[in-house]
Amino acid sequence: MRRLKARRLSLILFGGVLVLWLGGFLVFAEYLQGLGPADPPESDGIVVLTGDKQRLIAGVKLLQQHPRSRLLITGVNPQTRIEDLSDALEVDIESVTDRIDLGRDAADTVGNADEAAQWARVHGYRSLIIVTAGYHMPRSLVEFRRRMPMVRLIPYPVFPRGIHLKDWWRWPGTTRLIFIEYHKYLASRVLNALRPQEQPDRS
Repeated sequence: MRRLKARRLSLILFGGVLVLWLGGFLVFAEYLQGLGPADPPESDGIVVLTGDKQRLIAGVKLLQQHPRSRLLITGVNPQTRIEDLSDALEVDIESVTDRIDLGRDAADTVGNADEAAQWARVHGYRSLIIVTAGYHMPRSLVEFRRRMPMVRLIPYPVFPRGIHLKDWWRWPGTTRLIFIEYHKYLASRVLNALRPQEQPDRS
């Protein structure tokens, strides 16, 4: 009898966890569907997480629109020069190159957040526009907020070609991408909950 009760309890617990997991996934996917481009307010700095070309183009255009801001491109290949980016982006950046910094140390999202936090501290920034792919935005904000709790983070999602966040279930490639990113997001939340909170810089 005890064994039967224990088995029933295990099934109930497993079912509860499954419902929470599935519900969380659907909420996550719904949030991604609701993301859309918007004109961000003026900010101290702009941070682009390297990835697809659209992120870099969006970051440069924002810099051109915000003359008092500075741009950090984090996760740049150590061999890449600013001239190489200009050629690859096919946009005129000559007028803003003096306001672009290349971060070369980051190899992942955690590294991007560390690199951006250090850059923001050096410049004394209190607000940043974060530019990355829409599906990558939730996890990026988790990592950035932990390291910069006193900095206002303004998400600016971009949408790579071939990624269909609208009606994602119709596109196997997008469904798989969201599924993977959801679990990375959960892992990020759990790991950051277990780590001590970064102390805000009050200087």
